[in-house]
Amino acid sequence: MESNFIETPAPAIRVANKHEGSLPIEVNKHSAPSWGILKKNDHILFAGDSITNAFRKPEEINIAYQLGSGFALMIAARLMAEHPEASFHFSNIGISGQRVTHLAEQCDAEKLDPEPSVVSILIGVNSTLQKFKDQEPVEDADFERFSEVYAGVLRQLTARHPSVRFILCEPFLLPCGTISPAMVEDIRSRAGFVRQLAREHDAVFVPFQSAFDAAMQKAPAAYWAYDGIHPTAAGFWLLAETWMNHVVRRG
Repeated sequence: MESNFIETPAPAIRVANKHEGSLPIEVNKHSAPSWGILKKNDHILFAGDSITNAFRKPEEINIAYQLGSGFALMIAARLMAEHPEASFHFSNIGISGQRVTHLAEQCDAEKLDPEPSVVSILIGVNSTLQKFKDQEPVEDADFERFSEVYAGVLRQLTARHPSVRFILCEPFLLPCGTISPAMVEDIRSRAGFVRQLAREHDAVFVPFQSAFDAAMQKAPAAYWAYDGIHPTAAGFWLLAETWMNHVVRRG
């Protein structure tokens, strides 16, 4: 599998979009079009918990409703609007409350149709939250077990879809609501294992926690995630832009 974690891109230039207020887009001088690690006709599958789910409605005909109201929709909407020639396809299988053990069961049982060529995963926050509840911790609350099961998911998906490319998103928590400093420290440690898995599996790592850390210099935590867990509109936009910057606008 071609390595995506470390990449030396071809020289690129930044140009302004003609529409006022829109962000600049990457134009590669040596090849056109350029979509980072994405390729024409890619099926990008988003997997994770409630942050990915974002009230998706899989029974709906309109893909806008199927993708939910969060960062998956924002990413898909932008790529489909700006690059219709790419013929990208998007799916969202996020489930509220899901942990990595649940994701392993879901990937084993669920037939993914069409076959995904890119899988973007955001998972981990529920393992941390369960760890701090007044009850016996769940199995994947342990860092090493979390990493072991997560790696198993990647191996399982690769076995079923040999050419699949992975995008591993950094799990995050913000210090507001019921989120304690200890919880934030726990998720940071958990994120370290995700970063390592990205290296080991030639995946793109998307630093969501780091993006929120920088954003909290501009506005307080609750502005970005009202309860420290679930993003606000601004928080979802930040997730989408961070994902785009590391997946599509690489370099």
